Amino acid sequence: MVVLFADSCFLIGLNDRKDQYHKVSIKIWDRLNKDDIIKESMDVVVTDYVLVEVFQGLQSHAGFKIATKAYKEMNENCKVQKVTESKIQKAITEKLRPFLNHRTNQPPIGLVDAVSLVTMDNLNIQRIISFDGGFDKFPLTKRIFDESSLTGFQATTQVRNFRR
Repeated sequence: MVVLFADSCFLIGLNDRKDQYHKVSIKIWDRLNKDDIIKESMDVVVTDYVLVEVFQGLQSHAGFKIATKAYKEMNENCKVQKVTESKIQKAITEKLRPFLNHRTNQPPIGLVDAVSLVTMDNLNIQRIISFDGGFDKFPLTKRIFDESSLTGFQATTQVRNFRR
């Protein structure tokens, strides 16, 4: 079984036809389905913070109706992990502080993304579907960002389709 973490930029792209990542998000999702890379849609993991980011992004750019529909479907079709204070503290101390840029004193990702990495660590998930290159700075994290980055996957059953 392959479990993947989905970042907000991928999920926004999947649901917003006008988003810059819409076409590549659809290609990735279709490939996940076609190649049976994940067993079922519950093999796609997100945090509740990612859901909030997706809702806000969709509401701002695609409208409230699309945002609420996508939120409902993601809640039903993804494994949603709750963010806790301990995950936030671990994100700050293990994913942000050690990776500060020596010139800018800024980490390559934000807090929500760092919490996503902590969640991935806790669930032993190595792959994230994201267009955010900041994730490439983190060892053992493999980013899926186009069809070619799916090379080498093996899987079994077909996933339900929850895109618009």
